[in-house]
Amino acid sequence: MKLPEKKIFFTKEGLAKLQKDYRQLTTVARQKIAQEIKGIREDGEVDENVEYTSLLAEKDRIEVQAEELKEILKNAKLIVPRKDTSTVDIGSTVIVEVENESDEFTIVGSLEADPSKGLISNESPVGKALLGAKIHQLVTVSSSLKTTYKIIAIR
Repeated sequence: MKLPEKKIFFTKEGLAKLQKDYRQLTTVARQKIAQEIKGIREDGEVDENVEYTSLLAEKDRIEVQAEELKEILKNAKLIVPRKDTSTVDIGSTVIVEVENESDEFTIVGSLEADPSKGLISNESPVGKALLGAKIHQLVTVSSSLKTTYKIIAIR
């Protein structure tokens, strides 16, 4: 029995970047490495050629990365912004109060998360705790520290 695939959530911008990266790998990078390998083969100097061995390793790396991106794209699910902002959902931007400070997060999929930019994963402790929360609700997150967030606004 095949297990269901896990959906990976992306914003419109994140999905576009992933698709661009995949196209670049499968066209430009593949063609470039193939030309370089062909050039060395045509010179006939492949035995114990460090550059040739390095190019073959790079070709393998490109293929593995392309296959990984292909699988991610196969399981990608676009985050569609909801008009209903009464509860926090994936794609919501949430303004919270924590320890008398205001903070703002956007809940995104795990591969797009970048906490330094305010993008937190729906799978992170904070992201999980905020999902489904409503305005003015207190949400407690227990990780290494226990922190309480008060939902101020949801966009």
